[in-house]
Amino acid sequence: MDGIEILAIDDCGTDASMEIIRQMQATHPRGNSIRIIRHDTNSGVAEARNTIIREARGKYIFFLDSDDTITSSAISTLYHTAETEGAELTYGSSIVREMDGKEYPYFVLPRETFSGRYALVNYIYSDLRQNIPYHVWNILFLTSFLHDNEFSFPPFRTGEDVLFNDAVQPKVTKAVLLPNITYYYQKRPYSLMRFQTRDTINVQEAHNSINYSEMQKGLCLQLRNEPYFAGKCAKTMKNVFYRACGILKHRHQLSGGITDQEIRDMMRHPATLMEILNFKQQRNANLSFWLLGKLPPNLSVWIIKNIGEKKGYIS
Repeated sequence: MDGIEILAIDDCGTDASMEIIRQMQATHPRGNSIRIIRHDTNSGVAEARNTIIREARGKYIFFLDSDDTITSSAISTLYHTAETEGAELTYGSSIVREMDGKEYPYFVLPRETFSGRYALVNYIYSDLRQNIPYHVWNILFLTSFLHDNEFSFPPFRTGEDVLFNDAVQPKVTKAVLLPNITYYYQKRPYSLMRFQTRDTINVQEAHNSINYSEMQKGLCLQLRNEPYFAGKCAKTMKNVFYRACGILKHRHQLSGGITDQEIRDMMRHPATLMEILNFKQQRNANLSFWLLGKLPPNLSVWIIKNIGEKKGYIS
């Protein structure tokens, strides 16, 4: 497909990736489509994506992570759908590729079109299932939609795409899901998104996870008057619960202490008890999460740990 600009962000990495890209820029028949933007210092994936949003000249933006690949028809499939439907967001489906070559479906979506301010978010928060990708790759974003709403990624090394989507999705008035496989997610044991086995983990990582959870709950509160607030609360607290399990799983490896009260306080619900009792959706789930944030710390942590073990979050 012609008319594609390829933005490569040089984030001051230590491997030979940028040298390979410069060689392609100089020798590939479409090398003049590649534009390299260099950061002064290593700033992480969130700032790299913010640079792309600021610098992109095309009508649409597509994020591709460095480990992954797309199908030969990915961009044309997403582009023609976005143009035909007038979509602000167009989602493709994806497959996982393991290091040993095995492949299996990752996110295979139904063919759906969502029109109207609440259509997409009502679908996302209709239940606790992960019915739409939490990541930002394999989505064709309308550039003007991102610019007009001044969207940007928060400064987190991981999980920044969830917070970005939390801000973006409520503003969407037209989105399309496609079952077409357009993306291959390369699953590596030591990628940024997979935990690396370490004897000791800096306790600041646990504090970062707590701060991340508070930011998610803060974004949730901004939607208090929206009709999908109950579903948003439930999914937010499910994510916070998962993070609390992650801290408990690796608690013995932390370089400093995390108290039961800090973990219990993570589970403090953004809604009031009266609001939850008036919820028409996800009332029981929200009430369960609310109780975990109110119980004595040692009891709350004991319950989180036992549920986490049964769910397979803690081993």
